[in-house]
Amino acid sequence: MLTPPRWSDPAWWRAYAHDVRPRLLLLHVRADRVRLRWGVPVWALEETLRAVLLVGPWALWVARCAPRPWRAGWHGTVGGLAFDLRGPAGTPPWPALRALLEQQAGWLDLPDGEPFVQIEADDATIDIRPW
Repeated sequence: MLTPPRWSDPAWWRAYAHDVRPRLLLLHVRADRVRLRWGVPVWALEETLRAVLLVGPWALWVARCAPRPWRAGWHGTVGGLAFDLRGPAGTPPWPALRALLEQQAGWLDLPDGEPFVQIEADDATIDIRPW
Protein backbone atom coordinates (compact mmCIF):
# COMPACT_ATOMS: atom_id res chain seq x y z
CA MET A 1 0.00 0.00 0.00
CA LEU A 2 1.30 3.42 -0.92
CA THR A 3 1.56 6.00 1.79
CA PRO A 4 1.07 9.71 1.16
CA PRO A 5 4.23 11.81 0.97
CA ARG A 6 5.48 13.33 4.21
CA TRP A 7 6.13 16.85 2.90
CA SER A 8 7.64 18.13 6.14
CA ASP A 9 10.03 15.20 6.71
CA PRO A 10 13.62 15.90 5.47
CA ALA A 11 14.42 12.15 5.43
CA TRP A 12 11.54 11.59 2.99
CA TRP A 13 12.92 14.31 0.69
CA ARG A 14 16.43 12.79 0.81
CA ALA A 15 15.06 9.35 -0.10
CA TYR A 16 12.94 10.89 -2.86
CA ALA A 17 15.93 12.77 -4.31
CA HIS A 18 17.99 9.57 -4.22
CA ASP A 19 15.27 7.62 -6.06
CA VAL A 20 14.67 10.13 -8.88
CA ARG A 21 18.23 11.27 -9.62
CA PRO A 22 19.89 9.85 -12.71
CA ARG A 23 22.24 6.99 -11.84
CA LEU A 24 25.54 7.36 -13.66
CA LEU A 25 29.00 5.84 -13.60
CA LEU A 26 31.59 8.58 -13.95
CA LEU A 27 34.99 7.92 -15.51
CA HIS A 28 37.72 10.40 -14.58
CA VAL A 29 41.10 10.23 -16.29
CA ARG A 30 43.80 12.65 -15.17
CA ALA A 31 47.20 12.36 -16.82
CA ASP A 32 49.71 15.12 -17.61
CA ARG A 33 47.65 17.65 -19.57
CA VAL A 34 44.69 15.31 -20.18
CA ARG A 35 41.54 15.72 -18.09
CA LEU A 36 38.75 13.41 -19.25
CA ARG A 37 35.39 13.09 -17.54
CA TRP A 38 32.78 10.76 -19.04
CA GLY A 39 29.44 9.55 -17.68
CA VAL A 40 27.52 6.41 -18.59
CA PRO A 41 23.98 5.64 -17.45
CA VAL A 42 24.13 2.70 -15.04
CA TRP A 43 20.98 1.11 -16.46
CA ALA A 44 22.74 0.51 -19.80
CA LEU A 45 25.51 -1.47 -18.14
CA GLU A 46 23.12 -3.30 -15.80
CA GLU A 47 20.84 -4.38 -18.64
CA THR A 48 23.77 -5.59 -20.74
CA LEU A 49 25.22 -7.53 -17.81
CA ARG A 50 21.82 -9.02 -16.97
CA ALA A 51 21.20 -10.10 -20.56
CA VAL A 52 24.60 -11.79 -20.85
CA LEU A 53 24.18 -13.65 -17.55
CA LEU A 54 20.59 -14.74 -18.15
CA VAL A 55 20.70 -15.58 -21.87
CA GLY A 56 23.61 -17.98 -21.29
CA PRO A 57 21.48 -20.84 -19.87
CA TRP A 58 19.08 -20.55 -22.82
CA ALA A 59 21.92 -20.61 -25.36
CA LEU A 60 23.30 -23.75 -23.72
CA TRP A 61 19.87 -25.41 -23.65
CA VAL A 62 19.19 -24.57 -27.32
CA ALA A 63 22.61 -25.91 -28.30
CA ARG A 64 21.85 -29.16 -26.45
CA CYS A 65 18.60 -29.46 -28.42
CA ALA A 66 20.52 -29.65 -31.72
CA PRO A 67 20.55 -33.08 -33.41
CA ARG A 68 23.00 -35.50 -31.78
CA PRO A 69 25.34 -35.86 -34.82
CA TRP A 70 25.79 -32.05 -34.95
CA ARG A 71 26.75 -31.71 -31.31
CA ALA A 72 28.89 -34.86 -31.01
CA GLY A 73 32.13 -32.89 -30.91
CA TRP A 74 30.87 -29.84 -28.99
CA HIS A 75 32.80 -29.91 -25.75
CA GLY A 76 35.73 -28.02 -24.32
CA THR A 77 36.34 -24.82 -22.38
CA VAL A 78 35.51 -21.20 -23.05
CA GLY A 79 37.07 -18.60 -20.80
CA GLY A 80 38.01 -21.28 -18.27
CA LEU A 81 34.43 -22.65 -18.06
CA ALA A 82 33.99 -26.24 -19.18
CA PHE A 83 30.98 -27.20 -21.29
CA ASP A 84 29.80 -30.47 -22.75
CA LEU A 85 26.87 -30.56 -25.17
CA ARG A 86 26.90 -34.31 -25.79
CA GLY A 87 24.33 -35.03 -23.05
CA PRO A 88 20.55 -34.58 -23.08
CA ALA A 89 19.08 -31.07 -23.22
CA GLY A 90 17.17 -31.39 -19.96
CA THR A 91 14.43 -29.00 -18.94
CA PRO A 92 14.29 -25.45 -20.33
CA PRO A 93 15.67 -22.79 -17.94
CA TRP A 94 12.37 -20.97 -17.31
CA PRO A 95 13.60 -19.23 -14.12
CA ALA A 96 16.32 -17.52 -16.20
CA LEU A 97 13.68 -16.27 -18.66
CA ARG A 98 11.48 -14.94 -15.86
CA ALA A 99 14.48 -13.19 -14.26
CA LEU A 100 15.37 -11.65 -17.63
CA LEU A 101 11.90 -10.17 -18.01
CA GLU A 102 11.63 -8.79 -14.47
CA GLN A 103 12.80 -5.32 -13.52
CA GLN A 104 16.11 -5.59 -11.70
CA ALA A 105 17.64 -2.26 -10.75
CA GLY A 106 20.58 -1.86 -8.48
CA TRP A 107 23.03 -4.53 -9.63
CA LEU A 108 25.79 -1.95 -9.71
CA ASP A 109 24.78 0.02 -6.63
CA LEU A 110 27.57 1.19 -4.38
CA PRO A 111 27.54 3.91 -1.75
CA ASP A 112 28.20 7.38 -3.15
CA GLY A 113 31.90 8.07 -3.33
CA GLU A 114 32.93 4.39 -3.27
CA PRO A 115 34.91 3.64 -6.48
CA PHE A 116 34.41 0.62 -8.71
CA VAL A 117 37.90 1.07 -10.11
CA GLN A 118 40.65 3.40 -8.93
CA ILE A 119 44.08 3.27 -10.51
CA GLU A 120 46.89 5.62 -9.59
CA ALA A 121 50.23 5.46 -11.39
CA ASP A 122 53.09 7.98 -11.62
CA ASP A 123 51.32 10.94 -13.26
CA ALA A 124 48.00 9.29 -14.14
CA THR A 125 44.81 8.58 -12.25
CA ILE A 126 41.82 6.59 -13.52
CA ASP A 127 38.72 6.55 -11.38
CA ILE A 128 35.28 4.97 -12.01
CA ARG A 129 32.62 5.61 -9.38
CA PRO A 130 28.85 5.93 -9.15
CA TRP A 131 27.13 9.28 -9.05
